[in-house]
Amino acid sequence: MDIFHLYEIEENLLKNLKQCLEKEKNILIKSDWVKMNDLIKEKQEILNVITLLEKERMDLGEENIKNMEKANSNKNFHENKINIKKLIIEIQELNETNVLLTKSSLNYTKVMLNSLGVNNKANTYGANGKVGNNSNNMNISINQSV
Repeated sequence: MDIFHLYEIEENLLKNLKQCLEKEKNILIKSDWVKMNDLIKEKQEILNVITLLEKERMDLGEENIKNMEKANSNKNFHENKINIKKLIIEIQELNETNVLLTKSSLNYTKVMLNSLGVNNKANTYGANGKVGNNSNNMNISINQSV
């Protein structure tokens, strides 16, 4: 595959990835977790293809690519290159937003669990052999008759 075709494909894939991240943002805002699994699979497939294209681009060699660029003043090629750079910046920004939304959602979940009194600490056997959370010296009697 030549570099011109490779950049066209990569630009389209980055557009698709950006759309996925926009969908992900809306899912995170609406807390619509049912749709998240399918979206994660779709996003992973796009990223896998982009990774393969990047490997192919690396195989072409940076110097070879520069020589091809100089030899061909293809307007579409240069537009693709500019669009790819813009898309990468937009994708990075969307990804950062989605990470913040995810963290916010996790913090909200933790606050809700704490307010409901859900105990996050695991009950373990203490040094005396009794079951309980070692940090607060709770005594729990267990009915072992069956």
